[in-house]
Formats: sequence, structure tokens, C-alpha cells
Amino acid sequence: MATSTGNLLAPLLAAILAQLFGWRVMFLTIAALTIPLLGFWAFFYREPKADPKLSRREYDYIQSGISQSGMGQRPGIMQWLLLLTQWRTWIMITGGMSLAGTQSFLLWLPNYLQLVQHFSLLEAGKTLSVFGLFHIAGIILGSFLSDRLVRRNVPVLRARTLVLSAGAFCGGIMLAFVALTSSLPPLLVLVSSGYFFLGIGVTSWWALVPVAAPRAELVASLGSLQNGGLFLGMALSPLLSGWLLDHGYGYGVLMVFSSAFGAMAAVLYGYVLPRYADKIQS
Repeated sequence: MATSTGNLLAPLLAAILAQLFGWRVMFLTIAALTIPLLGFWAFFYREPKADPKLSRREYDYIQSGISQSGMGQRPGIMQWLLLLTQWRTWIMITGGMSLAGTQSFLLWLPNYLQLVQHFSLLEAGKTLSVFGLFHIAGIILGSFLSDRLVRRNVPVLRARTLVLSAGAFCGGIMLAFVALTSSLPPLLVLVSSGYFFLGIGVTSWWALVPVAAPRAELVASLGSLQNGGLFLGMALSPLLSGWLLDHGYGYGVLMVFSSAFGAMAAVLYGYVLPRYADKIQS
């Protein structure tokens, strides 16, 4: 949620700074803002045992959860290597790469708005911030839907994968339809809807790891590997999408490219991963 809030504010702030003071001031200002934010976090963050506002009862409750789940234990090298031999790990790594590919259109969206739709820099920044609002709305709804399914006795893993795959698939469909229109109003509606549905899926993507991990002490390792897949996809998707644009395929093909990765993520998380969930606790 905090990341999405940053994505909401950054385009508008960056556009205003760039238009008023130039690109160098924009980069320097945004970089400078991170320093007080880091200091704010470091000043207020406390470990549970050092937090004066945490009651003894609350602290004991936290510790009991850690001891019961085994999360306080450090996994050995053999356990970590075993994680790399399991299908679920590679499915989630590939799924992370697919989600990155789905969002590759974001890299080129400012260019598209300015070059094709003839937006000014400030207009593009405002529009991207509005898209961010839809993304946050999707995150809120996705959290509610996933927990609602669990309360209706849907297995936790299934609840997470259903919401995740539905969000990725519907978001990809919206992007595919973008390729079929050049008119601005439907384009804005479709892109906003794509942001919204991808937001629905994002919440369950993060919440999936504790359920999918074979053991509690491997949650962080599995989460890091899934994140690694996402970042690898973020590194590769600009190369692929940039190649498409450089060879004259146009932004419509780029939207279809992103949409195909959305479908791939939906299949991986909604169908393939649950098939290998026989040892995953519901």
C-alpha cells in the first residue's frame, strides 16, 4: 500500500518539478526526499522487545506466534537448497517474472501519452497519478476479497491464488483492449481498469508466500526468490518491449505483449501452482 501511494504521488510531483525547474532538479529533489523519510523510519521503528508502548501481554502474544510457527528458527543450507528443488519455487519465480511483464506497459505509458495522445508533461503526470488511485482502490478491494473467501472456508492458498489469478487475467484483458482503440476516453477507462485489476492481484501476491512456503522458517527465503523473479522480469521486459518499439511494432503490440504475460501469470498462479500444493497447508 505504501509503495502504491508513492507511485500515486511520484508522477505528479516529478512532472511539476521537471516542468518548473528541469530534469536535474527533479531527480535531485526526489532523491533528497528519501533521506528524511529514512530518518523518520529509523527514529520511530522499534523491535518489539524495545518498544515502550507494547504491553507485556502483546509481546507474549507475538512471541507465542513465533515459537508455534517455527519462524524464530534459522533454516540450514540443506533446507534452503531443498527449496530450490521444489516446483512451487520455480512456479512462483516464473509467476513473478510474468507479473513484471504484465506491467511493462507502465515503462512506456508516459511516452505513449505524450507522443501519441499529445499530452503535455504535466497532463501526463496528472493522468498517471489518477491511474495510481485506481491501483490503490484495487489493492483495498483485493485484500477484502481474499479475506472474505477465507472466512467462507475457502482454503487459504486457494483464496490467494484465485484473487491473484483473477486480477492478473482481468488486468491483462483490459490492456489487450487498449490495443484496439485510439480514442482517448475509452483508452483512459481501459488503462484505469487495468491498473485496478492488477491492484486486486498484487495484495494476494504478497500474501501468498506465507501459505505456499513448505515450512515457516522458509517464508523469507521463498519470498526473496519470488521477488527475484519479479526483478528479473523488470530487468528483461524493458529490453523486450523496447525491441518491439524499436522495430516499429507500435504501442498496440506492446499492450498485447503485456496482456499475454498477464494471462501467463493467471495460469501459473491460478492453475499450475495449486496442482503442486499437496503438501501446502490450507
